[in-house]
Amino acid sequence: MKKVILGVFLTILSVAAFAQTADEIKAEKDALKTELKSEAYLARQQKLANLKVPDAIGIGSIDGLVATSALSLASVMQLNKDVPELYKRTLGETVEGVTDVTVKKPTLEELIGVAASITTLAASVAATVSQIPGIAGDIASAGLGIMKAKKSAVFIKDANVLFIDELKSQGKIIGSLIKVMKSSNNL
Repeated sequence: MKKVILGVFLTILSVAAFAQTADEIKAEKDALKTELKSEAYLARQQKLANLKVPDAIGIGSIDGLVATSALSLASVMQLNKDVPELYKRTLGETVEGVTDVTVKKPTLEELIGVAASITTLAASVAATVSQIPGIAGDIASAGLGIMKAKKSAVFIKDANVLFIDELKSQGKIIGSLIKVMKSSNNL
């Protein structure tokens, strides 16, 4: 899981590390549009929207992982609202290509703050994922039937797998926005 955190962090840093020419900025904008319109991105958004947090089952460790996953879900969903808005504010147009010059561009510090939030959230998700293998043992030691706990276990696993993919994508997008902003300031 340290690889996930490191991967998200390095993705953000690597894409934000150097200045670009005007043509490279245009290519970066096109790549961002492609990412935000991709089938994988849209399918992930749908899956995230359909996640339902299960009720407590009375096993503290599992209920704790469900609660942590629910907090991560809320954070990821907020990022899903914020990132397209930051995209629009940074590039001056929506993903669909509608120009909007009335918005205030975000500051570099604001984008870096979002990148830091993504990295922190990735660390939290990684910590949760590292506890998933112990779920079966917790269920068995509590003496509960697998059916009662299955909904919680499936939610924890499925949600956190989605979070990892989503945070990688969001990290890539924010890193690209940082790179575009830094480059735009140099043109």
